Order: sequence, then structure tokens, then C-alpha cells
Amino acid sequence: MIECKIEAINWSVLEGKDDILFYYWIDQTELSDRITVLDRLTGYSGYIRDIETGYRDINNKFWLASGNFDIRDYPELTIVEAIEKIKKNSNTCTGK
Repeated sequence: MIECKIEAINWSVLEGKDDILFYYWIDQTELSDRITVLDRLTGYSGYIRDIETGYRDINNKFWLASGNFDIRDYPELTIVEAIEKIKKNSNTCTGK
């Protein structure tokens, strides 16, 4: 696994009508695990923006921390530390 910090990530970006998806393939291939950050317009409690961060491992298990959790707010974390923080803060999907 690449030992770099969040601040050094070159995020790939997909833009939709009401959302922006930032994603990073950890081993730089689509066969590796990845971190995603989704900035989206949600209809929950009216129309508000929400940012959620996800992590999908190589075995296709997925963790999602929603409620304005943006891993990019922690630039000092290494990838390994960021993954642990995402897992610890996951409140929507918890790796099952």
C-alpha cells in the first residue's frame, strides 16, 4: 500500500448535475481498494449539501461515513490512518 498522506493525493473527479465525486485508487489500479468523497445535494431534511467519505477494500467490503465527514479535512493522515478514521466514523455502511 502506498504510504503517502491525504494532502498528497491527486483525486480523480467525476461531476454530475448536483454532485461531485472525488476518488482515489490506492494501488493506482481499478483492481485495488479505494477512497471516495462524495459532495452531493440531498433531499433529506430539505435540500442541503452533504459530504460523505467511503472506503471499499479489495474484498469489496464498504464503509461510509456520512453527515459532512470529509477525509480531505485531515491532510496530515497517512492512507492507512485515513482508512482507520473512515472505518471508525462509518455510520451508514460498516464493512458488511
